[in-house]
Amino acid sequence: MSDFIFSVNVTFPIFLVMVIGWVLHQIGMLDEHFVTVANRFNFKVTLPFMLFRDIASVEISKVFDLKFVLYCAIVSSICFWGIWGISKFAVKDDSIRGAFVQSFVPKQCSRYGNGIY
Repeated sequence: MSDFIFSVNVTFPIFLVMVIGWVLHQIGMLDEHFVTVANRFNFKVTLPFMLFRDIASVEISKVFDLKFVLYCAIVSSICFWGIWGISKFAVKDDSIRGAFVQSFVPKQCSRYGNGIY
């Protein structure tokens, strides 16, 4: 239950801001230009700042897990080279082989790291 409450505490404020923004746009208080500028500001200023603040407040020595890092590196390498080998047979055009491999290689290890903060 605590995981559910944590998830709601994270997602509900974002959802609420989205709903308020949609309502304000529907009644004409926000125009397209403002929405474009605000989106650019959020993605280029506030979100990077928040990410930096959260990461900077973490004591790496307390949360660093070498076994997890090695696990991610080994699994990613195995997946990459396995898919690369399969792509030799499945993809005839060499110019798209890289895109094919990148679409299959798992990138979820970065998601697991979000639990740090």
